[in-house]
Amino acid sequence: MVFILSKWLTLVVVLGLGLVVLLPLVQAVGLVLDAALRLRGTAAPQLDTVLLLLLAQAVAPLVAGSFAIMDAVIGRSSVAGIIAGIVWFIGDEILSAVLQPASLSGALQILQAQINGVAVPSFYVVVASLTVAFYLVAPVAVAALIFRQRDMVGVR
Repeated sequence: MVFILSKWLTLVVVLGLGLVVLLPLVQAVGLVLDAALRLRGTAAPQLDTVLLLLLAQAVAPLVAGSFAIMDAVIGRSSVAGIIAGIVWFIGDEILSAVLQPASLSGALQILQAQINGVAVPSFYVVVASLTVAFYLVAPVAVAALIFRQRDMVGVR
């Protein structure tokens, strides 16, 4: 379990460092575009809103990485993990077209709408939050269980 969590936490740290680098870059690009095109009018985006939107954008690569870790454990191959991450992105878009509440991209759209101040019914926000939590926890849990049962013979 610790082995799988260490891989997942490395993924989280790398995405977190990417966000730290992206936040000032996004703010700078926003200031330049606003000065040139007057995009925002009188409302100024708050730093916490920008950070929440960046975090919401980082969830999809984090989940794809979680699926990649899971399939790398199941298939015992890094290539299998890479393919699983790519297939997950495609499958999630198809699932979004067929059954939107079950897809991560649909859930993230609902959460981003709420962050932007759009009135979203609280039931939709709860379902979207549970969907995101499931996608974050399930692949790592499955990978840890399979790794423990198959690869840690005699260790309890």
